[in-house]
Amino acid sequence: MTVTAAVTATGILVGAFIAWNGFLITVIRFLIARVVKDMDTRFAALSERMCSPSKCEELKRVSREIAETRVELPLAYFRREDAIRESTVNAAKFDALASAQAQFVLREDQIRETTVMHAKLDALAGQIQRLLERNAQA
Repeated sequence: MTVTAAVTATGILVGAFIAWNGFLITVIRFLIARVVKDMDTRFAALSERMCSPSKCEELKRVSREIAETRVELPLAYFRREDAIRESTVNAAKFDALASAQAQFVLREDQIRETTVMHAKLDALAGQIQRLLERNAQA
């Protein structure tokens, strides 16, 4: 085998190797393009199924309701500290009412006792008056 034949054989092998690599790259590109196309069709079908017009409207409605609830929540939310404060204020008011009622009952009892004493004094004064009248007649 001569040098030119060896160079020619090497050139043919290199050419065949490059051609084979080109073929493999083309096949791989074709397969990747096909997989990407299949994935695109799957995603399109999936997004169409997920967001059909009725489901999209329902999703928008639910999203709108959530937004409205977020806006109304601070107005309707009753914090624990607020509840404790309100309970404390109410308890203080009830205590003040109970104290006022107790004072009223004590005052009423004093008035009743004073009235009873006055009635007894009036009865005693009447008896003394009658005794004095009897002594004056006798």
